[in-house]
Amino acid sequence: MPVCHIYNSAGMKLVRFSTEHYVHTGRIMVGRSSHCTISLKIFAESYISREHFLLDKRMGVWHIIDRSHIGLVKDMVKIKEAQLEVGDIFRFGQLFFCFGEKTAPSPYEITWGAETSNAVVRGVLWPGMNSIGASADNYITIRQGNISRFHGKITVHDDNISFENCNRNIKTTINGALLENNPVSINTGTRIMLADIPIRLQKAERISNDLIIDTNENQLKNISAEEALAIQSRIKTRVPFVVLCLIIFSLGFLTFLMVMLYILFY
Repeated sequence: MPVCHIYNSAGMKLVRFSTEHYVHTGRIMVGRSSHCTISLKIFAESYISREHFLLDKRMGVWHIIDRSHIGLVKDMVKIKEAQLEVGDIFRFGQLFFCFGEKTAPSPYEITWGAETSNAVVRGVLWPGMNSIGASADNYITIRQGNISRFHGKITVHDDNISFENCNRNIKTTINGALLENNPVSINTGTRIMLADIPIRLQKAERISNDLIIDTNENQLKNISAEEALAIQSRIKTRVPFVVLCLIIFSLGFLTFLMVMLYILFY
């Protein structure tokens, strides 16, 4: 029976479960709610629905069905329902569902940022098509410089990797040459400029996760509060306390102004 994995956008494995343990019901609900068969409550933010997708077994074959308002994406295309095959990868929010024991991120990643100041940001490349741009809807999101919302796509087939420009108005250069709309092969030595931002293709250094939830014994591994906090700190950026205080102060000041205006003019 296929084993399934859920990864975050950094390529860290979060959850592992086997469909074998759910054959008797034939239904596996995945989402943020604690009532889901596979609950992502300790990992998920608002970009994961309470009941995001359903794995449903019909005539011996598993299907995936979208139950969210956010959607499921496979190879950059939103899907509502599909028959599952080993090797399938679906993006939901900023998490990735992989069907099959050996289904996983590719051994490559895109990096950008200043290496000298240790400000390098990494984006995992997945087998198949990967969109890249400023929008959070992309597989790799880069909110810097003049990069467009949907700038291009990177296709990965084993060690064969290509880049295709998807925006005619904003320039992309490969090894100094202006890229048109035809796909171009790239490798770890290729110099790539998305508008005014240099990006690099390199072999990935996978982040190990000793706190993975393994449901292969029909129950979630017991995770302490300290372990949950450790996971959260590694997979998300927290809102700084000072920023939170400023937001609260601004809302209070705005409320005060509205009350004063009401007293003065009414």
